[in-house]
Amino acid sequence: MATGTVSLGRQCGAFETLAPTTSTGISSSLIKPARVSGTSTAADTTTVTLASGSSTVDGYYTGWDIYLYGAAAGSHQKRVITGYVGSTLVATVGKQDDPTNAIPYVLVPPFDGLDAQEVVIVVDGATNQPIRWRCDGVAPTATVGNYLAAGAMLTLTGSVNIKAFRCIDTAAGASSVTINVMF
Repeated sequence: MATGTVSLGRQCGAFETLAPTTSTGISSSLIKPARVSGTSTAADTTTVTLASGSSTVDGYYTGWDIYLYGAAAGSHQKRVITGYVGSTLVATVGKQDDPTNAIPYVLVPPFDGLDAQEVVIVVDGATNQPIRWRCDGVAPTATVGNYLAAGAMLTLTGSVNIKAFRCIDTAAGASSVTINVMF
């Protein structure tokens, strides 16, 4: 297993885990997070339950701002999401005026409008399966592309390279890759 140190000069954003059974790239929403709007299904003084279709990944919206608006009670507030449970879509927001249950909101990511400038890609060492990768716009195959061993790490810089990154596992569904995005 490869070990080493990564020194990052940028602020960490979000991450995702890929199981690249086919040629897979980094989600565009991870590369350039976008604002999300909806209407809550429940709300109280410390939580807001986001609309169906919101991310089901725990912690996904942590650190994002939530703006509650509209004519209902508790509107016209801005809070920072301090925790998020994807299975229940509940965002913890700290003390707020008690809003009504169905209140419109906008979620604003911490890196609103910015493209990722650097990604750290880590191949899960526990699976003991390498990947093949490319960032030239051509899809890799299980036998063609740059080889990255299980437990190894790759740092890509520049939004063009990040957007063009594609990877695939070398053993049909056996590898796992974590993408860590920096802004």
